[in-house]
Amino acid sequence: MSVSYTNRKGRTYYLCRGTTKTGKPCYYFAREPQGTSVDEIPAGYTIRESVNAIVSLVKARPGLLLDEEIEVVRAAVQQHPQARLYRVDAHAKRITIYEHVGPDVRDLVKTVAAELGITSLWDNDMVQRAEAEERLYGQFSPVMRFDLTDAQQRYFKAQRMCYLGSTPDYEATLNQTISLGEALPPNHLARFVVDVIAQLDLSGIYNRYAPLGGEALAPEILLGLLFYGYATGLFSSRKIERATYESIPVRFVAGGLHPDHDTIAHFRKTFLAEIQDLFVQILLLAQAAHVLKLGNISIDGSKIHADASKSHAVSYKRLQELEVQLRQEVGELLTLGERADQGELALPDDLVVPDEVALRQERLLNLAQAKAVLEARAKERDAAEQAEYEAKPREREEKARRSGRKPGGRPPTPPTPGPRDTDQYNFTDADSRIMKNSTNEGFDQHYNVQSVHFSLGAS
Repeated sequence: MSVSYTNRKGRTYYLCRGTTKTGKPCYYFAREPQGTSVDEIPAGYTIRESVNAIVSLVKARPGLLLDEEIEVVRAAVQQHPQARLYRVDAHAKRITIYEHVGPDVRDLVKTVAAELGITSLWDNDMVQRAEAEERLYGQFSPVMRFDLTDAQQRYFKAQRMCYLGSTPDYEATLNQTISLGEALPPNHLARFVVDVIAQLDLSGIYNRYAPLGGEALAPEILLGLLFYGYATGLFSSRKIERATYESIPVRFVAGGLHPDHDTIAHFRKTFLAEIQDLFVQILLLAQAAHVLKLGNISIDGSKIHADASKSHAVSYKRLQELEVQLRQEVGELLTLGERADQGELALPDDLVVPDEVALRQERLLNLAQAKAVLEARAKERDAAEQAEYEAKPREREEKARRSGRKPGGRPPTPPTPGPRDTDQYNFTDADSRIMKNSTNEGFDQHYNVQSVHFSLGAS
């Protein structure tokens, strides 16, 4: 007969057996018998029902808690004015206190009675029935637990599960008044930009302004926005305009104004030559003031096409096959020459044995050179892989020492020394490699290079 269990809610569950994706057996409880029925509880396991009436099959662990220790916690909970809303659960080496989730049924009954004007509702057995339903179907959440940390000294670690932090008041934050002087420290880049532009000679720009027309923005503002934007990675005039509203430093550089992106772009286009000279002056002043710095540096791998044909490339496996083939052909040619000298056979007029032997010996020298290069590359790779292999056991031991558990997974496999069959050598350009093309699905000879991008700014 299949193993079954009825929880405190009166629901019966049946123990079933299935298999995992790897073929291992697994056990679970279901409302109806399914899969393979289980006639007895597997050895080393026991049935456990949680505070919320969830039934599961767990490994049988020795009980490290004493009955009097559990009773101390239960007695303390019973002293609470609303003790009926709490549950105590003990398992392995942990005692957990659970709290009822949801409204208090007594308060709910009182509220309904007051609204309906039924004064006798609280005196009848409705409350008792409601509390009984609450005990059966109520949900509980853990609020406190005690973990046994020292079985000899009987020390416990108490943890309270609650949130004691503060919540933000966004309305008050929106109405908060701040000073730009407080937001920008004395050594801020925005302050430096404003100060250094005040020392520049902008007469070349002012002289190009017409005496008539509408009121124009001061060139100091637009030049400061451009320089600060370049130093912080803002290159788009639209982004600079948006930053005059959203960024405190940019708002300070703009003097509280909000130039249109068309104005910024037109200023940059009109005074491009003057701006370049002024930027050099700003950088020199920044260097003299010791605020010049190298900005963001990024390193990226990139492919560069090599001027070499992939048809002139050979793998290490093919190289060995060609070497055997050429040595066999040289032996056959020498045998043909010897037989021709003895008059045993006549060679074709266009076959010159010494020339053919020399050609194959030259190819053998080229193959030997390619083989030496591939073997040298393999030695470098072997040294790196061996160093990595020797470091992995130390990392596993260190991880096991920190966690106190045996490291999982398979131990590292030692690398296989020597060249691999797929190692490539190109006779046209030995430094290039066969790589996948970036523009299509094909392969070609490329270099794998590292490109460095950096920006210059001030701090």
